[in-house]
Amino acid sequence: MDYSDQSNIFNAKTWGWAVHLIGAGGITNMLGPLLAKMGVREIHIWDDDVLEMRNCPTEVAYSYQMVGRSKVAAMADAITYLMGDGVEICQHQERVTEETKLAPGVVVCGVDSMASRKVIWQNVKARWTDVPLFIDGRSAGEVTSIFAMTPFEYDEDYETWLFDDGQAMKLKCGARNIGYISAYMAAEIAHIITRYHRGLPIEFHTQCNLAR
Repeated sequence: MDYSDQSNIFNAKTWGWAVHLIGAGGITNMLGPLLAKMGVREIHIWDDDVLEMRNCPTEVAYSYQMVGRSKVAAMADAITYLMGDGVEICQHQERVTEETKLAPGVVVCGVDSMASRKVIWQNVKARWTDVPLFIDGRSAGEVTSIFAMTPFEYDEDYETWLFDDGQAMKLKCGARNIGYISAYMAAEIAHIITRYHRGLPIEFHTQCNLAR
């Protein structure tokens, strides 16, 4: 692979971490192919869901021909189609629990419930030495939030944002997601990973209302 056009922004030759994409929905569905294009060579995909018709308009890596397949397998195929054998894709058709043994690497949380985030956070918190960077992406309609932390940096602050699902923003039917929100968040998360790799400062919490 020739990454020379981007090597001063993200150097694929010196990036050695795996990246775990937990949840294969809107955000991570867009992020997986993007990371592979950047030069991340090992990507783990975690999700126990099956692709539904309603997912295809908002989750760009999926086609309607994939409906009925596991999201993990469909996303792996999409990345392989783009990159050939240049990326090791590890498929995990299961939910991450507190006991799940994740290989050392960056963890990106893209799940759609606070209960799942709490479980993932407990897993990550127990093994910080294996997690150089933790990123949690959330969206509600056109409002987005991204949290990013290196080990023990903002753990207490982050935990104040792990509220119950009943406290989450209530949306009108049909306002859960749209493709450009996922594209925007995937780009922001990829940018965070790039800044981390270059040793640049990372914002703990970035929020944006794209409806403005």
